[in-house]
Amino acid sequence: MRILSFTKMWPKLQQPVFSTFRYPFWEQGWEIQVFYKNRNPKERQKLGEAKIIAVESVELNPKFKYWSLYQTPPRYITEQEAIDDGFTSIDDMLKWMRKTYGLNFISKMNKITIE
Repeated sequence: MRILSFTKMWPKLQQPVFSTFRYPFWEQGWEIQVFYKNRNPKERQKLGEAKIIAVESVELNPKFKYWSLYQTPPRYITEQEAIDDGFTSIDDMLKWMRKTYGLNFISKMNKITIE
């Protein structure tokens, strides 16, 4: 069973169904364990078990929008999705990503919804 860990106790973690953004390799139907600070033995807290009910490919940074006659443009994370995820805005989410992963982070992610 795969572990989905959070380093901040986001308000959304108290909801029975919520979404979060992660890099690929998550699949709909997977049973998962949800943890707060899984890598820290002193603060580790199992929040429960859940199932991934939806996985959607999204892009974070609309500043690098592209268009091609041969390609469908990606779906970008919306301002409301960033707020629902616990950030104050999409720019706040972008700043957090840059701080956490550096300037060259990959903007293509999965929006996963669990219950």
